[in-house]
Amino acid sequence: MAELTEQQALKEREKYVMAFNDTMVKIWKEQILLLDVIDTGALLNSPVGIRCDKDDCIATTILKTEEEMAADDERILNGEQPSDPAESDNAVKELPDNFNKWVEDNEERIARAKSMPYFLRDNVGVMQQQAVRYSSNNMRTSPIASVVNSIADKLNKPEVSEQEVLNRLDELISDNPHLTRGEFGGFKIGRVNPEDSFMWTDTVKDGGYRKDTIYISNVTHDVIGLDGKPIKFNPMRELQGAMAAIQKGRELTMEQEYALESVWHELKHAKAIGWRYRENAGKPSKRMAMETINQFCARRSYPELLLKFGVKASHLEEIKQGGFGYSIEVSNFTKLLSHYGIKEEDAFSHFKDKILTSDYDNIYGGIEKYLKGKGVKGTDKLVSALREPKETFNLLMDD
Repeated sequence: MAELTEQQALKEREKYVMAFNDTMVKIWKEQILLLDVIDTGALLNSPVGIRCDKDDCIATTILKTEEEMAADDERILNGEQPSDPAESDNAVKELPDNFNKWVEDNEERIARAKSMPYFLRDNVGVMQQQAVRYSSNNMRTSPIASVVNSIADKLNKPEVSEQEVLNRLDELISDNPHLTRGEFGGFKIGRVNPEDSFMWTDTVKDGGYRKDTIYISNVTHDVIGLDGKPIKFNPMRELQGAMAAIQKGRELTMEQEYALESVWHELKHAKAIGWRYRENAGKPSKRMAMETINQFCARRSYPELLLKFGVKASHLEEIKQGGFGYSIEVSNFTKLLSHYGIKEEDAFSHFKDKILTSDYDNIYGGIEKYLKGKGVKGTDKLVSALREPKETFNLLMDD
């Protein structure tokens, strides 16, 4: 290619400048009209950073180094493309702390927004990448990964949005109020996930008053599949896929079906009497026993929920054997039943109502009593070890 003249080189650079100016004008308008000129810090992957306060906004150009710009001039004059801005020593490669804080503080405004501002829309891919890293280290204390995933959901426009999933589940309870015990606070996206759960139920009790709210995680979890291989499981994304499949008459995948099973698991919490003494909820052995039985039963009864959406379970056996939640505890419990010749159907029949009508405080003792009635010895040792690795639990059964 012939070398460009100085005039041609200037015109080439003019294209970049004009495109940059056009983008800045759009960002400026959206900042003012959509977000009331709130400080968002430096814009990721952009040559500018905007700092705003109550009086004015100042756009600060973030340039390549002088050496990099000189090298770019040489490239343009030789008919070559300038170097990638992302490779510059001055490139902004991490979301700044004040950007993360703004996203957290403006969660509700983001949820209501009819369109996303440029500084979110243009950077959602990098935001998600950082959210994955952020959530793996700090998800127990910060909602940033969850909020970022909600932004991505709005931008990607899936067949069924997060909000539509929440609406459909709320409609389910409106049509079937018997599925919960007290007042129902609705389904919500769980931003702060203290135990890295797929879903969880928050129960508020005050005398005879009770209110249950179910939270659904929209971050991706590492789980082990039935074949023993690691897979990714995002509860909200699987629910979105499940609702879209139901709407289109498609068969659900195992992951989509399990996400609905997880909803059923939480609805059982909302229907149950629950803890009589709140302090027992913090005792690992008692809580582990309760969750084991709730999950054991939910894996066998969740087809009832699917029927309310007009579909039948296609992966019942897979979920009974390899559901992701409380996998070690349920696996050990079913092995215990098999080891002592107890049919799973008998255990399910015994516990499916007791998990709803007994105080959670008494489930641990209820498992012991049931096993003793079947001739099992050393029940306290076995029940307390349900969370132990499978190899350790197998040795206890053979002891």
